Amino acid sequence: MTAFVLAAGLAGGTGIAQAKTMRISAQLHPVAGTMSHATGAMHGTFNTVTRRVTWDVTYSHLSSKVIMAHFHGPITKPGQNAGVQVWLSKKPPHPMAAGPIRGAAVLTPAQAKELMAGQWYAVVHTVKFKAGELRGRVHAG
Repeated sequence: MTAFVLAAGLAGGTGIAQAKTMRISAQLHPVAGTMSHATGAMHGTFNTVTRRVTWDVTYSHLSSKVIMAHFHGPITKPGQNAGVQVWLSKKPPHPMAAGPIRGAAVLTPAQAKELMAGQWYAVVHTVKFKAGELRGRVHAG
């Protein structure tokens, strides 16, 4: 009987949170003052129930090797700087092979709220531009 009631509840969606997987993205542009000709993009997903975020960061024409990449936040207006929220690359910083940076993480409830509110940005740091060569605001939807 208990299995029947549970199955009926699952089928009807009663009290069961429905996961919604959303796309997230950021167009990565040269950081002001770098005079870089690099371009890049971050594409990924975010699950609203599990709070699992995935990413795939691509880039080209960088001045030097990538040493690290992060999500930073929260910010309330474009151009602000904020602390690291999630490492996109592996720790500790070190020159990486060329190619996309892929990964996943589970966010805290506060981080998930900030991400969905558009308060995060992605940064790709390079040997030449340790403070960041590419940067872009993360958008959900």
